[in-house]
Amino acid sequence: MDAFDTVLGSAIASREHVERFFDQSPEYEYPYTFVEGTTNLNISIFNCIADYLGTNQYWRGNGNYSTTYYTASLENILKFSGQTKISSGTLTVTIPNQYRDLLYGLNLYVQNAGYSLDVRNTKTEYVNTNGGSFSFEDYKAEIDAGRAVLIHISGHTMIGYGYDDSTAEIIFDDTYRHNRRMRWGGTYYYSDAYRSLQAISTITFNTDGLKRLGSNPGPVSWTARSDINGNGTSDVVFQYTGGDCQIGFWMDGTDTWRGQGIAEPAGWEVLGAYDMDSSGKADIVMFGNAVLNGVRCAYIGYRIDGDMSSWKNIGFLTNRDNIQWTVKLGNITGADGKNSIVWHAPELGALGVWIDGTDEWKSVSGCFNGNWELCGTGDFNGDNTDEILLRCNDSYYMTDLNGILTSLGSTGTGWELSAVGDFSGDGKDDLVFSSSATGAVMKFENGKASGYAVLGQLDAGDWFICGAGDYNGDGKDDLLVRQYSTGMLGWYDGGDMSKWHELGRGVDMNWTVIA
Repeated sequence: MDAFDTVLGSAIASREHVERFFDQSPEYEYPYTFVEGTTNLNISIFNCIADYLGTNQYWRGNGNYSTTYYTASLENILKFSGQTKISSGTLTVTIPNQYRDLLYGLNLYVQNAGYSLDVRNTKTEYVNTNGGSFSFEDYKAEIDAGRAVLIHISGHTMIGYGYDDSTAEIIFDDTYRHNRRMRWGGTYYYSDAYRSLQAISTITFNTDGLKRLGSNPGPVSWTARSDINGNGTSDVVFQYTGGDCQIGFWMDGTDTWRGQGIAEPAGWEVLGAYDMDSSGKADIVMFGNAVLNGVRCAYIGYRIDGDMSSWKNIGFLTNRDNIQWTVKLGNITGADGKNSIVWHAPELGALGVWIDGTDEWKSVSGCFNGNWELCGTGDFNGDNTDEILLRCNDSYYMTDLNGILTSLGSTGTGWELSAVGDFSGDGKDDLVFSSSATGAVMKFENGKASGYAVLGQLDAGDWFICGAGDYNGDGKDDLLVRQYSTGMLGWYDGGDMSKWHELGRGVDMNWTVIA
């Protein structure tokens, strides 16, 4: 048995990690470091801690055996705004400085596993034998509290988990070797040299509510989509695109009509029905790329609780160059009843969020240029916050406000995203795709290609998917479909295409469904 056959050894540095990053050329490492055509870390292929920490990775500023750390808290590291330019031959890459730091990488690892770190108390400090203040007593306190630490000696990092008070020794694992010891203030023999202790990284998990992200230990918090009257059942939003652009609704999963007959400006796009003010009722959010007082701006506001005579302005972006922004909404921060607005400009590579129904801007790190498409939002890990859903070619990714990009998988060609919703009621959103050529319908459970399932078949010439909503109030999304020839609407219970329910007829295709 070699080092890779041990659970600990392969978890720290897998065989694949060594083959990809150790003693390799920068050009060879490049596609294993970044998602193609971007500087987003290629997390989809990472399979060990060293991958995430940046160990041995040239394009993250580390050579063989090397891992970089900054003496700072994770909270401050996530706020770093600086960049580093790294080159090899004709290839030059500019990366955020966070990419070099092991705590940033460890945070990616922990989040990908479904947990979160306490960003204030997760930090790296110099030890008191190296000009800092972190002492053996501090180390013991971390271990006694049940927390592992990272031990940094000259040119190497190890995992500490114990101590011997009688000898003032710390106990740790050194990659593939278990139960190693070093006296506090002493040296440890590694890679043909005696090396002294430099710094300690303390790792503290966020245990608010003692909840594992992505788990479902109890009832799932549920808010029905497009719920205009706040009764827990989704409503269907229509806009008359054949004329005056007025908006109306079919209420409570029925064809009971509610409308005020008020015309809307033709140049404004209805983004959907979302609760923007914590009223428990969905508001009609609208986007206009308009010229007012001689200045072109991108405006966003909403009709309060579906009352089309009301208006609440959120804000605007000055848009003199007529940048084509794609705009989506979702509960990005997890604040109750406070949906956020996601902005994407492919020609700028810019992705950002207006937080919690305000115009407070938060930029998402990374370059999301013309190869990237903003598709929407969804809670794909069950943490009660929506992730931002992106597509690059035929592959889908989710990212959060910190720009942590996670691969969801690829559909292959010929499939279009038709709906996002929690069809199984497990607290995690699923992706539904359809083929306009064949009418085939498939699902990625929890948004992941590994959860692929065939749902059924539609008549591609006469039926299409409009979106998702909970039309019977059972806490699960249903798949909303429509017939081209008649305008008829119906839904499949929980996305089960053997369970059909007709919603209603009589609204022709001049009325566009927004779901």
